[in-house]
Amino acid sequence: MMDQLFIDLMSPADSRDCHLSMAEVAKDLTAGTIGGAAQLIIGHPFDTIKVKLQSQPTPPAG
Repeated sequence: MMDQLFIDLMSPADSRDCHLSMAEVAKDLTAGTIGGAAQLIIGHPFDTIKVKLQSQPTPPAG
């Protein structure tokens, strides 16, 4: 029953996406790796600055 419901909800385009070629998988894996590395290289310094600013003691009033 549940399998039939799942099959009914899938459009023909969705069912074609289930069978990716090895070239498409390799392309997606490479793109994800490069994107993740770029995010780490660009984002890490900003995160370090943010943490240093947040961990500073507040100046005394007056």
